[in-house]
Amino acid sequence: MAHLIYYYFTYYLRSYRYFPPVATYLVFIIIFYTYRPNPTIDSYTVTATGLYYIIAWLSLGFFAIEDSIQHQLTLIHSKSYLQNYIAKIMTLFLIATGLTLFSFLYPIAFNLLDEPLTIKVGTLSLLHHLLVALLGIALASFFQRDIVKSVITSIGGLTLVLVASHVYIAFTPFIPKQIDFLFYLFPPAYKMVEVLMNWNGTTLELALFLPFFQSAIYIAFLFLFSYFLLKRKRSLL
Repeated sequence: MAHLIYYYFTYYLRSYRYFPPVATYLVFIIIFYTYRPNPTIDSYTVTATGLYYIIAWLSLGFFAIEDSIQHQLTLIHSKSYLQNYIAKIMTLFLIATGLTLFSFLYPIAFNLLDEPLTIKVGTLSLLHHLLVALLGIALASFFQRDIVKSVITSIGGLTLVLVASHVYIAFTPFIPKQIDFLFYLFPPAYKMVEVLMNWNGTTLELALFLPFFQSAIYIAFLFLFSYFLLKRKRSLL
């Protein structure tokens, strides 16, 4: 597994596809903290939301870095389609972890936060960043080239779902109650934002962690479903 992760990481770096999304996120962080005020919880919530979009963009490109011949060779050497799939996810998660650490440590290093950072706030902020990163990776996995052949449908579908996962709440009053259950199909990105924006930074309750549990379940299901689709398409070839 380690050699596969190393292979995908170095192969991706040589492609230079990482530069636009990574550079965009780094510049976003620097510009964002240029202006004050920077309340701790709100600031980390914003940077986590930015990471959600950036890592989905980065992941969609990552899943398409190999041509069909190179992909077949990699599968032969990996000896397991599941192992290959997990290696891709782990590689993306490592990249997301690096971006998370930058967004977390940058305002601390330059004393840009308006409030002291407590262990509770820091822990939940890191958890929020990592979960939304995994959610972005999972969504990109579902819309990757091997599942959605059309580039326009792939990019457009991913963009639509990413945006809808944050703005759908504004449309809930206009949706008939008979079909409002459909909102549960949307990624729970907004729920994590909502609970953190309303958190006082000190009290730890079950309601605070519920969106995180829901997100973890959603992420696991989406990865499994994407893997099922990939295996099914491969068996039809």
